[in-house]
Amino acid sequence: MKTAELLSMIILLMGLASSCASSKGQADILRMIADAKTPADHEAIAEYYDQQTTEAEGSGHLHEAMAQEYRDADTSAVGFARALRKDRPIL
Repeated sequence: MKTAELLSMIILLMGLASSCASSKGQADILRMIADAKTPADHEAIAEYYDQQTTEAEGSGHLHEAMAQEYRDADTSAVGFARALRKDRPIL
């Protein structure tokens, strides 16, 4: 269960960081696109989207790992009852 909690915390932190960075990044890229005139400007735009692709692939790998963790976890009602008994012994 600790692995799942750790993954949840990582995802939360990544989401917070991503939302802050993406709103600034989106405004920047829109300005870059509007102002692009030279081949170097267009290369900078392509580099931005390459970076976005790399980040999205990393996020996909994280989601695959989370899905596997979920599949491996005992999420049945019986598993939940066992977890409760471990934490709070029945008197």
